Amino acid sequence: MKKPMTMENYELCRLRFGSHIAAWPDTDRIAAEAFLLSAEGQEFEEAEATLDSLLAQNLSVPNASSDFLASLKDIPAKHSAKSGWFETISDALLGGGRWFSPVALASQAAVYLAVLGVGLVIGLQSASVDAESVDLSEGLFASNAELFLEEE
Repeated sequence: MKKPMTMENYELCRLRFGSHIAAWPDTDRIAAEAFLLSAEGQEFEEAEATLDSLLAQNLSVPNASSDFLASLKDIPAKHSAKSGWFETISDALLGGGRWFSPVALASQAAVYLAVLGVGLVIGLQSASVDAESVDLSEGLFASNAELFLEEE
């Protein structure tokens, strides 16, 4: 008979091959059967059985016909999923409304103000320009002086 495996090896094999020992490879199955015959193995089996019974008690639904469960079953009937073409395209382009969340709008405003502030600082540091070189109305509109000069 082969030396029985340790609890750690048994747990690793159980994770790897499943809880049914009959489906394990022969060498591991024989070692696991020897482990389960030991005192440590029997202790492990009792702890697993206790855990399974506790889970079975806690996972059972006491009132399967309660109003709460009925309302949970009716959720898909009350709320239909977005299936229109407009919603699909808008979600793809706008990221599901993330662009218009309060945080997104605040961050967009902060970036806008930062860029505006940088532009003002750079603009105020440049050399001054006289108003005549910036005045575009001279080329677009005729002045009274030009009209009177042509008559003379």
